[in-house]
Amino acid sequence: MQATRQQKQLFFAALTVSLIFWSGLFSFIFYELANFRLLLEQYQLSWQLLLAAALVVLLVTIIVNVVIRIQRLAYLRGFAVKLGPNQYPDLFKRVKSVCKRLGVEHEIHSYLLNQTTTGRFNSQRVGKKIHVVLPADSVGILTDRQGSIDFIIGAEVARLFVPHSKWSWLLWPSTVFPLISAARKRLELFRRDGIALAACKSQVDAALALAISVAGDPRWISLNIPEFNKQNAPISGFTMSLAELLSDAPWASKRMANLRALATKSDAFIPRYHPLSYLVAALFPFIQPLKLVFLSQILALGLWVVVAGYWAPVAKNFTATQIELRWPDENKHAKQEPGIKTTAAKTTSRNKRPYARIHLDLKKLGKKIRSKTSKNNGNPCELSDVNNIKLNYGASRYAFDCNKPIVYTHIEQGEFEPGRGAHMQRYNWKKKRILSK
Repeated sequence: MQATRQQKQLFFAALTVSLIFWSGLFSFIFYELANFRLLLEQYQLSWQLLLAAALVVLLVTIIVNVVIRIQRLAYLRGFAVKLGPNQYPDLFKRVKSVCKRLGVEHEIHSYLLNQTTTGRFNSQRVGKKIHVVLPADSVGILTDRQGSIDFIIGAEVARLFVPHSKWSWLLWPSTVFPLISAARKRLELFRRDGIALAACKSQVDAALALAISVAGDPRWISLNIPEFNKQNAPISGFTMSLAELLSDAPWASKRMANLRALATKSDAFIPRYHPLSYLVAALFPFIQPLKLVFLSQILALGLWVVVAGYWAPVAKNFTATQIELRWPDENKHAKQEPGIKTTAAKTTSRNKRPYARIHLDLKKLGKKIRSKTSKNNGNPCELSDVNNIKLNYGASRYAFDCNKPIVYTHIEQGEFEPGRGAHMQRYNWKKKRILSK
């Protein structure tokens, strides 16, 4: 039950997105902690109390999750019929043989559950024990086709062994990211069908088991599978492609075509998505409002907004600084005033590098003051080790305003640009933004 190549690629994509999220969130907490503490003091709140409240919320969330799992298992034992040597022994032996065929060595507990009266209770894995839940309605329909029951058992067993599931806590931010999370779920369903096919002795049994979910009882037995596969042809349009990209389940006709290709070891006719549908689907986060994960997804989406708001100015300042450092001679949009010679314009362009070095100094000093602020009860005027900071210019050139989060320096008349008057270069270390250029 190893992950496929496509699943590994999607896993690394989700991992990359999640690492961007976690690094941005932790950086935001680290660099903005001083301002946050000042805000708490302004409203006479204790950050220790707020931290304790956050830990309580986290603890309650973990406890609720554990209670839900225990409750589901309790309902399963209370509502379902446990299979055994004296309770539906034919199904009990079939579950054992399918698990052995798939190489499952866990302790197996199997149940038969009437889904129409109790709702959906998925199969569960608790430690070294697996609890396989078989839908009574599907098993009853397949009474005359016992081999197809192996497909249902294999699909339920495959549900319990999802690749990379131990990294779910790390990949949590990617669950709402456009395209990636939905694609992982659709690919997992294809993988589950492949494992269920391997659990069947006959390939026809697998197709008939899937036909139940398509045509229902009693029409499933007469479903024309090749004709049903032809429905793949018109679903490559924009609307159909977009609807599937936003969903966590592929179209049933695609599943049937993929299952038939796996059985015959041939290429399946699965049409590609419309190219424009990718661009539109990338604008929509993956949200499932009718499922239990909805609140978790809303929380993740809100934190994504915070992280994006933090990364945007950082990326903008970094890009602007790098452009100014690497290509100081490029000033395509600058307009020359009449009477200024070309040589003077070239000199002005060459002298833009000192401004970039000054901006770097201002940002270094601003970062140092920001870290000192939290240690001096909000007073940024205590900066005794400024001479130990590696700066492009002397530390005596710079100063900061005790009443405002501003670090500044004075530019003499004509110092860097001939003909330009004296002016200031300022940096707001709270907003991380150069105020004058």
